[in-house]
Amino acid sequence: MLSQGFQQAKEITRRNAHTFYLTSFFLRRDKRLAAYTIYAICQLSDESVDAIELNDAQKRKELVTVQTKIDQAFSTTQIEDPLVLSFREIVKKYHIPKEYFDELVCGMAMDLTINRYQNFNELYNYSYKVAGVIGLIMLKIFGYKDMEAEKYAIHLGIALQLTNILRDIKEDFARGRIYLPQAEMKKFEISEKDIEAQVVDDRFQRFMRFQVERARDYFCRARQGLKLIN
Repeated sequence: MLSQGFQQAKEITRRNAHTFYLTSFFLRRDKRLAAYTIYAICQLSDESVDAIELNDAQKRKELVTVQTKIDQAFSTTQIEDPLVLSFREIVKKYHIPKEYFDELVCGMAMDLTINRYQNFNELYNYSYKVAGVIGLIMLKIFGYKDMEAEKYAIHLGIALQLTNILRDIKEDFARGRIYLPQAEMKKFEISEKDIEAQVVDDRFQRFMRFQVERARDYFCRARQGLKLIN
């Protein structure tokens, strides 16, 4: 049943993360299977809040189901679900703390109640929960000896999340969400109507340059941690 769970994780990754799936072949097989399993659990969390066919009550129910799977994996109860069984195997093998996954679910739940972020501090808190902890999880799989590596892993997660936000402005707005900090939009004189109308003028270009530079800065900081990975 364990091998069946790893196969399910592999298929979920192959269907939903084509680039990651291809690049994963540079990893050793054991770490590759671990990465697939972590991705599959994260994908379940993401799907719970982004499924357009579900209402908020149904999304909350789905997210509770994901949390239950996580709780089960970290318990000593018998597991019948092959994917959850493989997940338990990975978190035990690589000593991944449960709190990372609890933070992830908490971050996903924020999407059900929060659709605007007043400043970057608020956005950072969200980004840490949905992406920074992913950096910490993957760091456990890759291995490290210097605790300083954790800081850089978080930086990478934040950088990737900020990049996703800039890539998905239109898609997120269609879901009723604007992740761009409201205070910064005001500073650059960008209104929600501009976002809706997809206005790309000098104001928007200056605003986007500011956002891109911040994401790039996090990538540059994260790069310093590569030498700390085993």
